Amino acid sequence: MRAVYKVVGYDRQTEKLAVTFDVPWTQIAQAQSIAGIETRDDMQAGDWELTPQQSLEIAHLIRAPLDLARYDFFLEPYVLDGESLP
Repeated sequence: MRAVYKVVGYDRQTEKLAVTFDVPWTQIAQAQSIAGIETRDDMQAGDWELTPQQSLEIAHLIRAPLDLARYDFFLEPYVLDGESLP
């Protein structure tokens, strides 16, 4: 299974998906590390909520202009080639 990752932002007022930013393949491991995915026992396959500090660090990593005042950000995997996550 191949997955790509995106940083997605949900509007705090409407709770609807509002913005997405691709995480380059070469930076996925570092983005996961910043998000603390490998150290969190409570996470399952799916999206990971980012703290404001994690959001800023990943924004710097992927050079994305994240509006922390307006959106709540998550790191989300998307599967390629029609496969599904476990």
